[in-house]
Amino acid sequence: MRDHDTPQIADDFVGDLAAMIDVARLKTPALIGIAVGAATAIRFAARNPARAGCLIAMSPATGVSPEKRAETLALAD
Repeated sequence: MRDHDTPQIADDFVGDLAAMIDVARLKTPALIGIAVGAATAIRFAARNPARAGCLIAMSPATGVSPEKRAETLALAD
């Protein structure tokens, strides 16, 4: 069983988002997401900058381990 943060699953989410935007005939929608939704919105906007009107990402689930997150936060102190 794969973890939900694997690149293949994340790519599927980005593809699903692109398909929904296409079906809704949106030109440059605002992308707003929390956790996995935020990570998906970030990936979509990075790959399709002309298709993203703006991006709001709250607590993106980027697959960073708790250890790495703690290490990074310690650098900010």
